[in-house]
Amino acid sequence: DILPLYVKKVIVIDTDLLFLRDISQIAAHFQYLNGGVVFATAEDMYNRKKTNRYFPHKDHGENSGVMLLNLDTMRHSDWNDVWMAELQRLVGKFGHLVTSDQDVLTSLALYRPDLH
Repeated sequence: DILPLYVKKVIVIDTDLLFLRDISQIAAHFQYLNGGVVFATAEDMYNRKKTNRYFPHKDHGENSGVMLLNLDTMRHSDWNDVWMAELQRLVGKFGHLVTSDQDVLTSLALYRPDLH
């Protein structure tokens, strides 16, 4: 709802990242976002298995430092409802989220692989 309709894809990048190569290599990965896939992230390098009370069966959470978003798919799906429902479910269950958006993305990647 924020970006104009002609913006169909977005690469979200943390402000503390430094690129040493052409970012087009990342953009090329949009070709793998098929069907109803809304977002693409990489697993976090930090192993949270011993401290992860949210997803003890998953060694690594999703890292949103670099994230691909398919806005076309988001706009034609119930993405806002899915996101808010998962956020409310996690907050209701755990009270607060340690890594905020990454906890929601990890949960969606795990329980809704059709979106990831």
